[in-house]
Amino acid sequence: MFLFLLNTLVWFVLFSKKEAEVTFVLPLLSLGYIVTAVLAKILFNENLTIFRISGIALIVIGVALIVRT
Repeated sequence: MFLFLLNTLVWFVLFSKKEAEVTFVLPLLSLGYIVTAVLAKILFNENLTIFRISGIALIVIGVALIVRT
């Protein structure tokens, strides 16, 4: 619940800035998948296969491309 509240507060701060565009901020939501995968590995020792690592890499590349433009 704490992390959900923290996430909500971060979104409020990001969207309250006048220069923040929805098309820029919203793709950052996909970074939550990366955080979830890493925390699952650390906390629950879940298996990170090459396919999952490849998916994480694609998400990182996609977000990096969006942030650059």
